[in-house]
Amino acid sequence: MQSDVYSLGVMAYELLAGCTPYNPKRKTLGALEEAILQGEPPPPSSRVVDKARARALRGDIDAIVGKALK
Repeated sequence: MQSDVYSLGVMAYELLAGCTPYNPKRKTLGALEEAILQGEPPPPSSRVVDKARARALRGDIDAIVGKALK
């Protein structure tokens, strides 16, 4: 069940922000795993270029996606 919520959070992040929640410096599976386990992704609103869309995502949407990714 927790993995389903996490997966939903990743999909929502990608749909809302247009990019993946994690962007490790090295492009290896190990680096991605490390980023997931140790890092906290920035809120989707901070990764959106369009200011109006970023404003719409701030607050509840950022919180919901962030909670799903924990």
